[in-house]
Amino acid sequence: ASQEAIKNVMDVPISKLDDSTIKLDDYKGKVLVVDFWATYCGPCAKQAPQLAALSEKYKDRGLSVVGLTSDPKSDQQQVEEFVKKFNMTYTVAYDNSWISSAFLKGTEDGTGAPPIPQLFVIGRNGRVVEHFIGEQPGRMEQLEKVVAEQLNVSR
Repeated sequence: ASQEAIKNVMDVPISKLDDSTIKLDDYKGKVLVVDFWATYCGPCAKQAPQLAALSEKYKDRGLSVVGLTSDPKSDQQQVEEFVKKFNMTYTVAYDNSWISSAFLKGTEDGTGAPPIPQLFVIGRNGRVVEHFIGEQPGRMEQLEKVVAEQLNVSR
């Protein structure tokens, strides 16, 4: 993913579950974690409550978390159940082809598709400062470290 490609989609409207829209630009000045996930992805299910905890811990200090699901809108009920089950208190919206191609291009694996989860940390200046692909032990600790550094707070 290139900074340029990502910068170019910061103002693309993204549909939330309630049909309202957001743009990643709305979070300018905050530290933003963008998570690409889906309900059928096992590691995403493990990660969701941890992201929610991270969001709760730092939201008053300038962190926003946005989870973009690749589930189709027709599976909205499944998405809503997943959100409830894992207490995803952060913003959840539907990924779209503009956003996913800007962020995920170049990460395709053997299947020809980009693996998920993928996490991007975007600094207050709108630039990507960290990008994690897939599930790794210690991933959430790494993520929290980057977030705390970006927010300039001690953990």
